[in-house]
Amino acid sequence: MAEDPDRTDSVHGHLIDEVMRRMEEMRKRDKR
Repeated sequence: MAEDPDRTDSVHGHLIDEVMRRMEEMRKRDKR
C-alpha cells in the first residue's frame, strides 16, 4: 500500500469526499 503514494492519495481523497457529503446532508437536515 505504501509503495504507491498516488494510489493511497486518491483513495484518501475519495474518503474525504464521502465524509464531506455526509456532513453537508446532516447540516441540511439540522437547518429544517
